[in-house]
Amino acid sequence: MPRINEHLMLKLMSRLRNLTKHEWEGAEKTLPSDRQACFWDQNVWGEQHECGTFACAAGWTIIENALDEGHTFEVAKEIMSRADYSCDARHLLKMSQENANRFFHHSNTMDKLTEYSELLLDGKDIPITANSY
Repeated sequence: MPRINEHLMLKLMSRLRNLTKHEWEGAEKTLPSDRQACFWDQNVWGEQHECGTFACAAGWTIIENALDEGHTFEVAKEIMSRADYSCDARHLLKMSQENANRFFHHSNTMDKLTEYSELLLDGKDIPITANSY
């Protein structure tokens, strides 16, 4: 198995665990914890809502990569809006198709994504589970 893109995986997981900033408008305002869920949902592949960016892990992977390349958040959102989310995110993270299918599965919780990212960062595959395809 090729080595995962550790830098991008660490940035992605940090972003997902700490989604407390309202960045859709370019402003960074701390949100109350009951509004933080507005920023991440494995069932949504990038939308704008009144509370801010709403994206899955694949969408955030694309945004984080674009920001890493020096793009502004506005440009990063545009790049994400044109992306083939799971395919592009898989390639950016250097994941196998099987691991990507399991990592980006819509039913994953933050705990599962954390567990899976740790496995991948340790050079291991994500095991087949009931929610995998």
